[in-house]
Amino acid sequence: MPVPITIVPLGTSAAVPNATRSQSSLAVVLPSADTLLFDAGEGTQSQIQRFRDVKLGHISKIFITHMHGDHIFGLAPLLATLCNGAGGTIDGLVDLRITSTSGHPAVHIFGPSGIREYLRATLKLTYSHLEKWIKITELLFPNDPVCPTDPESCYEREVVGTEDIYPDPIDGFWHNITSTPEYTISAGPIRHSVPGIGYVLTESPTPGKIPQDYAPRLLAHKAYFQSVHNISNPLKLLSLLQKEYTEDEDISSSTSPFPSLAARSSKPKYSKAVISQHGIHLPDEILPRPKFRPGSKITILGDTHDPTPLTALALNSTVLIHEATNAYTPFTAADSAKEPYAALQARAISRGHSTPEMAALFARKINLGGSGTPEKGILILNHFSVRYKDDLADGPGGEAFKIMTAVRTCAENVWADGRDGAGFERDKFHDGNLWFLGFGGGKRNCAEPVKGVRGRVVCARDGVPIVVPLREIEGEEEEEQ
Repeated sequence: MPVPITIVPLGTSAAVPNATRSQSSLAVVLPSADTLLFDAGEGTQSQIQRFRDVKLGHISKIFITHMHGDHIFGLAPLLATLCNGAGGTIDGLVDLRITSTSGHPAVHIFGPSGIREYLRATLKLTYSHLEKWIKITELLFPNDPVCPTDPESCYEREVVGTEDIYPDPIDGFWHNITSTPEYTISAGPIRHSVPGIGYVLTESPTPGKIPQDYAPRLLAHKAYFQSVHNISNPLKLLSLLQKEYTEDEDISSSTSPFPSLAARSSKPKYSKAVISQHGIHLPDEILPRPKFRPGSKITILGDTHDPTPLTALALNSTVLIHEATNAYTPFTAADSAKEPYAALQARAISRGHSTPEMAALFARKINLGGSGTPEKGILILNHFSVRYKDDLADGPGGEAFKIMTAVRTCAENVWADGRDGAGFERDKFHDGNLWFLGFGGGKRNCAEPVKGVRGRVVCARDGVPIVVPLREIEGEEEEEQ
């Protein structure tokens, strides 16, 4: 059974942590268990140690969205843990942990201009000596200053000579900033009160399942493969079906999305009469190659009031992670009493932030789900104002649960309806435990399903994993999860 990607929010509060939400950080756990970390606010490593879905030893790459403190204050302490940091030794003693002169970096950090200087200063001024090496790559805008990476400038365990990455001069994106056989990550600018970066993770396609009847059909022709092709065990051919193959190339160096697997292959080159791009050739038929399952596409935004510069890169994403710092609901009494939605939105924008409605409009803009309808996309809201506690902070059905249900419904209705939040007269109907939305003089209970999007909007909770559903293989029914 294929393994899906799991998203683990580690910190979902905006600016200041509260009793139930920590500062910004999010982990993406890949099928291989390799873990990518996006932002590292204060307390990130404590959160990782609290939640069993994320393992410290599996984190090798960290991506920073912008330089605000609530997104980076936990980065240096985390690196000290990941790289076996030490505080030095007394005079006259040599710390054997820091005697190596070079090494493969244990952690690669990507971020905007300033992240290298910040880490160098923090690690040096706190006398933090890392045993393992780090690599820092800055994603620079055209006019950003260049931070030198010569030996004299680098931190003692920083890879020297790292080249920074500039955006494509045509579309403004940082394409393929890092890739493995499992995924590729690109990035692009988003608008905030300081320079911001959004990241797009594209999972590589994975081979579909080999039909169960292939093995007995191969074994039925064992004598044929032995006598004609000198293959004593034709079942060995099955694994080759799950690699892309070009007729002009050796199977062992195929153009598979899994080149590391091909590189490790010691299998011989089989004749095209045995296996080709079409499949395994039997005497009287061909066993076709299984279709590949498309990978997920996950767009991860930091703080933003306008992510539209990222639109082309994020189109048809499977998952969108978007901030929703401020929300206007009947349960946020101060908002309802003092200002209409338009005023709240204007205030959020003035500070570089978004509302749930703004997140939903961007979901529509990028065609979240990729099929023209929202049924197959997931919108994850995070970075909530400190006033919004975890859903279960005061128990099931408590005020926090009602507030977060209302926040989610704000996004659901705009995603489904397409109108901006100003069209919802939500402060006119409030009846006990029920919250009503007004549409042109009518009203609807928010507990009623919103066609197409109910369950597709998730308000992130610290430590609560979100499993990304596997995409369907074209022409096949979706496998049961």
